Amino acid sequence: MPAEKKQFLFRVLLLLILVALCWSLDGMLTQAPITKDARQNLRAGFNLNTWGVFSIEEPDTGPPSPDNYREPVVPAAAALFMRLHPAFTAATDFEQVASGSLCRQVKRVNLVWALLTLLGTAVLAAELTRSAVAALVSCVLVWLTFLSNPEHIDTLCTEIPTAAVMLWASLLLVRSVRADRVRLFFAAGALYGVLCLTKAVFLYLAPLAMLIVFFCCASAARLSAVRAFAFCAVFAAGIAVAAGPWMLRNYMHFGSATLAQRGGTVLYGRMLRNTMTMDEVVSALYLWGPGAYQKLVRSTFLDRSPEDFEYGGRGARLNRSSDSGFAPRDEAAERAGRPEDAISFHSQSRAERVRVIRRFASQGHANPELASDDHLQREARQWIVRHPVRHTLMSLLFAWRGIWCFYGGGIFTALNALCAAAFLGLAAYGPCAGRPRITACIALPFLMLSFNAFFSHNLSRYSAPAIPHLLLSLCVVACLFTQRCTHNDTPATRCRP
Repeated sequence: MPAEKKQFLFRVLLLLILVALCWSLDGMLTQAPITKDARQNLRAGFNLNTWGVFSIEEPDTGPPSPDNYREPVVPAAAALFMRLHPAFTAATDFEQVASGSLCRQVKRVNLVWALLTLLGTAVLAAELTRSAVAALVSCVLVWLTFLSNPEHIDTLCTEIPTAAVMLWASLLLVRSVRADRVRLFFAAGALYGVLCLTKAVFLYLAPLAMLIVFFCCASAARLSAVRAFAFCAVFAAGIAVAAGPWMLRNYMHFGSATLAQRGGTVLYGRMLRNTMTMDEVVSALYLWGPGAYQKLVRSTFLDRSPEDFEYGGRGARLNRSSDSGFAPRDEAAERAGRPEDAISFHSQSRAERVRVIRRFASQGHANPELASDDHLQREARQWIVRHPVRHTLMSLLFAWRGIWCFYGGGIFTALNALCAAAFLGLAAYGPCAGRPRITACIALPFLMLSFNAFFSHNLSRYSAPAIPHLLLSLCVVACLFTQRCTHNDTPATRCRP
């Protein structure tokens, strides 16, 4: 059988396998209510579909007031899904969708995002390794360690959409560096702009992303610095075309071009956590570490018990669980805007936000929520500038928290550690060895993980969108290692990073 025909048949088989994996995910969707951040995404999508207004407000009658509290891509996708699905009509009530008969139906939008994630993983793996086996194995592992996690697939949070968009943006960056085509750089920039609209953190990272694009182009021997700068400008133009209209909308409505609110509260919460005592640092290592670490430190000074995370315990301020003994007290402190009455860092920051919002509202401020976010962000930045060493050292602790993001324990914890090591190795190897395609592949997840560790409290789910890239890193390292050991470096078989 000709090689071209074999390749075509394998691609068809791989596509069928990916569809089957997504089909299996459908059985994991439940009627469990959509709550917390996911409920806000759903509310924004519901309002967009019902009223044509982007807002997380829950109006009694009439259209809600527009806001920019959430990023628009996930709500817009949910709105489009509801518009096209025959089960959703003009008479549909929000609670039917959030916790009623249509809850499971709306979650099926995640199957589209999951398919895009698996396809992006397969294509990027094949692009870097030229291995059909690597593409298939990567997809199966992404399904096992990421997509099958109920925390991601059975809700409407941003982790799976972010992973999907980031994979395709990375693929376009890799191909842009290889092909030196203007339209590819523009498309990569446009997808990066969509990524900003999916996860606002990427807007802050855009200057660094452009710098990496310039570095990747300049490190290619055939490109001059002028041409590299031109490609970087085209990439920036793509970002502006995709993200610019939403930023303009926010500026016209709210006087600020930010993509979404909440950044100030997150940074303020991180500032509070920077004040941990040494006992709390040890408690955080235990609480945020994998089960393997907790077993390893059992009966040592690094060990902790559940009582240590209750009121009066050494790690009580780290406990944000709604099941804690002091959760009712924290909730009351949040509602009252009294951070001094809250125990956990999480509730302290939320209560402070409520307090500042009420203060601005009492002063007659036109947008007390936005003013509060700006105030908290400014206060946190000032603290970080005054304590740069402590903040940097604490970032290592939050990197520890974020890196353990794989679903499942046991062998998947070991796989998580191997993939993280491979990812960090490639992050150093790509620029040092003059491999711009490797650098382009891991640039976006590396920037995201670094930013989250440095400027947020870095819940493990914040790192989840990088799981496909972490797995791909292990495949690339394995490919390079095998290639070196076997000296199999013919043009038809060698990796192309």
